[in-house]
Amino acid sequence: MVLGDAIGKQGVVNVIRDLGMAQNYSGQVALSTGEIDEEVEQYLIQSEQIDSILRCETLVDSEGKVTAAAGLLVQTLPQAHGAAVVEFLRDTLRGPVFTSLLKAAVAQGQVDPESFARAALGQCAEDMQVLDLREVSFFCPCTQERALATLGMLSPDDLKEMILESNEAEVTCNFCGKQYHFSEIELERVRRKHAKPAPQPDGMDSMAVVELQP
Repeated sequence: MVLGDAIGKQGVVNVIRDLGMAQNYSGQVALSTGEIDEEVEQYLIQSEQIDSILRCETLVDSEGKVTAAAGLLVQTLPQAHGAAVVEFLRDTLRGPVFTSLLKAAVAQGQVDPESFARAALGQCAEDMQVLDLREVSFFCPCTQERALATLGMLSPDDLKEMILESNEAEVTCNFCGKQYHFSEIELERVRRKHAKPAPQPDGMDSMAVVELQP
């Protein structure tokens, strides 16, 4: 059974990118095949308007453990004429070809990035230049401070209700799932920081009202 059969074709690919700006960039496209690499490829083409080809594959043993994994992303640069190369690779790496390349690389002990990239690109790798090599790692920019800042988006009344009900708050990162816990004191500090002073009647901003009784 292929992965697409398990995922299905109903739903959307929703991508949220943190570009270091005031707001995150987000976009989405409808599912078409259920295969992760093909869906992300379609997202890049349709939503970001970048002609791309993405192929990913994972090999597992009889116990279900991952023995090898590889991915190849080829995109055209702005104002470049790489559409023909992308289309050529889309045809040559169609179906199980990428899987066969990965199996052959594992058998030959050539699973280093450059060797595998040259094997996958074939004749398109004649002028390939390696500009950088980096270890693959998962990174999420969430921090305790950023999680606390999200609480400041709530109204002072909501924060007050949260304090009265549970005396604490929990913020879960939508990207990595890490949970951050905040005490009653921290919630009260945020509430006071964002609370607005009660509005005064017109003309009474700097006047005290005094009631005199005989």
